[in-house]
Amino acid sequence: MTPNLGSPLPADEMLHHQTADLMGRVSESDLGWTEKIWFSIPKKDGSLQIDFGLGRYQNRNIMDGFAGISRNCEQWTVRGSRVLASDPVATSVGPIEYEVVEPLKILRARLQENEVQPISFEIEFEALNPPFCEDRHLQRDEGGYRAVSDIVRYHQAGSVKGWVSVEGKREDIKTDDWIAFRDHSWGVRLDVGASPVDLKPARDWGDKKLAEAAFLLQWSPMFMERPNGERFEYHYYLQMRDHKPFYFSGYRNHYSLAAAARPALGEYGVWFTVAIAMLATAGGILASIFAVSRMLAMLTEMKLVPHSHFGMPGSIQKHTLVYTVVLGLVLTAFFDLSRIAALGIIFYLVMDIAIHWGVLRYLLDDVKAKSWVPVTAIILDFLALSGFVWVKLNSDPFVLGVAVVTMMLIAIGEQLFLGSEKRKQAVSQSQAHERHH
Repeated sequence: MTPNLGSPLPADEMLHHQTADLMGRVSESDLGWTEKIWFSIPKKDGSLQIDFGLGRYQNRNIMDGFAGISRNCEQWTVRGSRVLASDPVATSVGPIEYEVVEPLKILRARLQENEVQPISFEIEFEALNPPFCEDRHLQRDEGGYRAVSDIVRYHQAGSVKGWVSVEGKREDIKTDDWIAFRDHSWGVRLDVGASPVDLKPARDWGDKKLAEAAFLLQWSPMFMERPNGERFEYHYYLQMRDHKPFYFSGYRNHYSLAAAARPALGEYGVWFTVAIAMLATAGGILASIFAVSRMLAMLTEMKLVPHSHFGMPGSIQKHTLVYTVVLGLVLTAFFDLSRIAALGIIFYLVMDIAIHWGVLRYLLDDVKAKSWVPVTAIILDFLALSGFVWVKLNSDPFVLGVAVVTMMLIAIGEQLFLGSEKRKQAVSQSQAHERHH
């Protein structure tokens, strides 16, 4: 007797079986059973978009796929189809290829050069958020009997890199300029192949044909990121017929450090992580405020920066503490946290270079320092500053402009203050006071 189970696949070597069958088969005999991969990869300025999809229809013995590019009002699409059994393991159809580099994190989709359309591309997707599942999409026919849709689907947002070619013009895909969404779904799907001729259609359009009916379908993924690194994905799916919704779903995927702690530590781990993050943030802010205010107080006492009490009682350090907090509030009113951090990095590196240059030129003998120490510090600071400036020049040149203008105003203000008669009188009075004591 010849067994009819067929041949095992490499996946059958693994301990992943969920039914008493081979991995190349599904437990459902419905001809609508489908497993699909889909990518949507738009350029953020809207000038170009790549779409990619692959479908596996086990009960129909078919693998198909598409790869397309839209540019303004133009669109090119390459479609392919083959017999699944010819190579049940390969995730490709002709020039359309899909590759898993690192499961749930790094994937590749490519369209080789072909004779059908003047387009090709190769993209590498890297996850920005962990994947998340929709609720199971179970939808029955209008009589309420047959399950015409029974699908599990997960979504994921990601960054992309690679290249795309349209009509012979090749363009590099830069991570900062593009965003990507993907989904992976499997189960019984609506409208796969022709409906059986001896059954009433699963979706009865009455006397209207679909092309003549008022029908709307929207499926919209969205990705947002806060300055603190929190990432959000929103997905909603709406179907309307004759101006009435008959299916809707919406989901949010929120990824943060606290969410990452949930699988290992549970809900207590989430709250513990949130509490630690709040304490660490508060501690860092307070430490920075006091450090800056102490330095400002020291410079004030050395008569190197102007100072006014504004009618406040107390010591100079208390005054500078108030000034530091007020300056921080002003910055948060006009800039987000990423830009404030960028300004801080630029100012600190420039200040560090200036300090080491002053030591090298004027104080080397007084502090008995070896010249290679400040020289090395200046070189390292300059390399770090150059790299950071180059990155911001391509991603956020506005913050560089603010930094340059601010430093120029500070330099001009310091020159005017150091040369002012009021400052000279204050220095003379301070020196006379020291001689008297």
